[in-house]
Amino acid sequence: VYMDGKKEPYTTSEIIAECAGVTHHTIQELLRKHKADFESYGIIAFEMRKLDGRGRPMKIYRLNEQQATLLITYLKNTEPVRRFKMNLVKAFFEMREELSKFRMQRALE
Repeated sequence: VYMDGKKEPYTTSEIIAECAGVTHHTIQELLRKHKADFESYGIIAFEMRKLDGRGRPMKIYRLNEQQATLLITYLKNTEPVRRFKMNLVKAFFEMREELSKFRMQRALE
């Protein structure tokens, strides 16, 4: 889980694929198939990333907490997916706690 310039936590489709033990293509297909579902939680941001200077660039999606949570509910509950779900929930809660501390500190300044 990362923070963007607006101090909003997010993760990427690439990280979700890697940690859940599925292909990035699988994640992209789910995002395309259920696009309206994900867009109900905000704009689906993405960046194009070149792969080792070969082939076509890969589209990497940036997902907010709600979008990432929805996406992992669409994955089959394999053991790697279940472990990842637990870790992702924990990471978003930790990031939210850090953000809260940061905002409190800024308010006191």
